[in-house]
Amino acid sequence: MTRFRGSGLPRIPFRFPQVTFRAGVDEFPIDVSDPDEVLWLRSMVWPERRDHADLLATACEVPQGDSPEVVEGDPVAMLSNLLMLIPENSAICIYHTDLSHRYPASTMEQIEDLVTEYGAENNIHWLHDEDGRVELSAFESGVKTTRHQADCDSHGRWMEWVDEPMK
Repeated sequence: MTRFRGSGLPRIPFRFPQVTFRAGVDEFPIDVSDPDEVLWLRSMVWPERRDHADLLATACEVPQGDSPEVVEGDPVAMLSNLLMLIPENSAICIYHTDLSHRYPASTMEQIEDLVTEYGAENNIHWLHDEDGRVELSAFESGVKTTRHQADCDSHGRWMEWVDEPMK
């Protein structure tokens, strides 16, 4: 369970946009309905991190009926393909966490270039967490703004909202 630190709170809109399309991208997706895959994933948790094991077990129990489609493949190619499938006039939100630990800087630059290029013509909200720093980049009418939203533990144990404008 995530503990919230500090007194800051996120700015939450009065009304959320309607979700019209959801998809995930993973180079090596795990099927949490397959006990063998869950066992393999559980083996990645350090034995002394009982809290991590409990959190993973809880996450694997989330109902599967309402899960987004997860496509397997290269994140740059798949993101490019998925962006073309999103219905017009949709509120677009892209989220990722700690990709820089799995991919080289060149891949991260390609993702940023892709989002920036798409954001020049479409409104996008890009929430990303790298090394415990959560930032929200918004592209509206081709203009990009970025805010430092929060700091967090890389394994979700705590989060502290800061909501600072970026320079």
